[in-house]
Amino acid sequence: MKKMSQILLLILTLVLTNKVGSFETKLSPQGSDKYNFLIIGGDKSNEKKLRDIFQNKVNEICGTRFEIISIKMNHLSKEGAKKNILNGTFKCFVNSQM
Repeated sequence: MKKMSQILLLILTLVLTNKVGSFETKLSPQGSDKYNFLIIGGDKSNEKKLRDIFQNKVNEICGTRFEIISIKMNHLSKEGAKKNILNGTFKCFVNSQM
């Protein structure tokens, strides 16, 4: 029984740890087939992870036909915690634009 309690505690700890490492995202349409995507990561997030999330979102929305207009990395220090921020803009292409 004690071993089961320890396993349960370990599982709960892992679940809570994953939630702490989560990202805040905001997708904003900017007009015809153009979008802005903001990702705010925690202090343990790195630029590669934020860029991977950005690329996955672009592929999810546009498929393989898109243009990345800009990607900017920033850092925000708030209440002693450092947050990494990626702000990117992209445009999807439809068949008539090719």
